Amino acid sequence: MVEKPWRRTSIGAARKKGCWTFMIPCRCPLGTETMMDGGLMVEYIGYVSRKEINRLYGRSRVGIVLYQPAGNHYESQPIKIFEYMAAGLPVVASDFPLWREIVEENCCGVCVSPVLASEVANALKTLLSHPEKAQRMGRNGRDAVVEKYNWDEEEPKLLELYSEICE
Repeated sequence: MVEKPWRRTSIGAARKKGCWTFMIPCRCPLGTETMMDGGLMVEYIGYVSRKEINRLYGRSRVGIVLYQPAGNHYESQPIKIFEYMAAGLPVVASDFPLWREIVEENCCGVCVSPVLASEVANALKTLLSHPEKAQRMGRNGRDAVVEKYNWDEEEPKLLELYSEICE
């Protein structure tokens, strides 16, 4: 998992040492932890294998995808959103039109301004303090992946596009 620094994505929040810990895969000393305001902790876990990522999803309560408002970020569809949805995690995502359409249409998370820390914090606090709501959003995301964001649904669209290009 090689991501540019501004694209690092925390993969979730889990209870550890009596507080919420946000786990972030990145290039940094493994096991580095930073205590933040409000009793939150950030643990930098380094780069991990796909198998380990799936284990981390299982320990996580929220998936976070925050890209800064720049260039092609507005029109991108980060695979992380769909991975979190598939894992049954509610999503906290940047409030870009395409992302909002995915998240709100499927009632699978919350969109926030990625440049306003207070919005991000409020969304996380709400989801972490209302586990039933978070679990419902996670189930909605999982259902959406099973029903429409999958190869059986996307393959015909891709083949049609290829056919148009080849004509």
